[in-house]
Amino acid sequence: MPMTERQRQIREAYQRLQNKSAVAREFGISEHTVRESLVKSQRYLDADPGVRDAVDQTGLSMESASHGWRRIQDPDTGNWNSVFWRNDRSVDEAQTFADLVREAMGGDLPKATAVAAPTGTMDDYCTLYALTDAHVGMLAWPEETGEAWDTDIAERTIMRWMACSLELTKPSTYAVLAEIGDLLHWDGLEAVTPASKNVLDADTRYQKLVRVGIRIVRALVRMMLTKHQYVHVVLAEGNHDESTSAVLREFFAVHYEDEPRVTIDQSAGGFYAYQHGETSLYFHHGHKVKPDQIDSVFASRYRQMFGTTRRSYAHLGHLHHQEIKSTNLMKVEQHPTLAAMDAFAAKRGYGAERVATAITYHRKYGEVSRDVVPYEMVADE
Repeated sequence: MPMTERQRQIREAYQRLQNKSAVAREFGISEHTVRESLVKSQRYLDADPGVRDAVDQTGLSMESASHGWRRIQDPDTGNWNSVFWRNDRSVDEAQTFADLVREAMGGDLPKATAVAAPTGTMDDYCTLYALTDAHVGMLAWPEETGEAWDTDIAERTIMRWMACSLELTKPSTYAVLAEIGDLLHWDGLEAVTPASKNVLDADTRYQKLVRVGIRIVRALVRMMLTKHQYVHVVLAEGNHDESTSAVLREFFAVHYEDEPRVTIDQSAGGFYAYQHGETSLYFHHGHKVKPDQIDSVFASRYRQMFGTTRRSYAHLGHLHHQEIKSTNLMKVEQHPTLAAMDAFAAKRGYGAERVATAITYHRKYGEVSRDVVPYEMVADE
């Protein structure tokens, strides 16, 4: 599109102030908006005269007017970069979808309403609610897989699991909702795996899938706040929902920014950690690092936390069955899933007990109890 009057004003202000933060304050906008405006105006100025004429006369975007390589000046450094324009966004604009969601919704997103805090909780304890590989949106046809699973079944199952777990666990002051990846079955408008593009069995549309995922996390956090004083939320990257999990982390960071009882782990590297006194908890979906190598990765990545805690526990998902082992560094637990098998797993003879676990840790002594909820306890009648 042609340079707008607003973009021209922002550009002139930046040339005068030479500081994006100062420009943002002057116009009452974010630094991201300033940066994006500068990039767009620079793109227009650097275009060939013929392309600019086409944009001015037709209102086409720069990309529509002329695809191809362009040299764009970085407003931060003054360096010139060659970029290829295509579709609606250039590779020069390195904002992720998560950045855009946070930027767009940060000011207007309805914040979480307060929940009355419980009394009489136990300060020495922290309860971990481990949910992994829920694969919300997956379709399992019983005649093919032996078990049914779809979006509605998944949501009901997860809600019942949390309700049942809250009845069983200690009234600990602290709690962690550890969603260890693959909450959602796919990651975009096409129901395929992000990396390999394998076609998946899906039962709904992507926008509805995201809506249900948000509703599930909000409900789980709200339920936990009725029993625990503080809730820490881990929404781990999975191999099925790499991008969407990032959006959810940013979304809920905004949603709960005015709720001091809730914290969201916004780590972007796929590895997550939480410290409770002398006990450290670590999380990774398990799709990037194998269980027999994960202990050294966590000890290295979180060197200070690992060095100041006496007992450490790593939690993984991904393989849909349980396996626990103790190493010289920590206890490594691979968690099973409540979800049914899909056709791929069923036809290869896979299978494991469907359970989800809540584990309570003492700040000094580590794990002291666990409450296991088998799928049959929360299954549809």
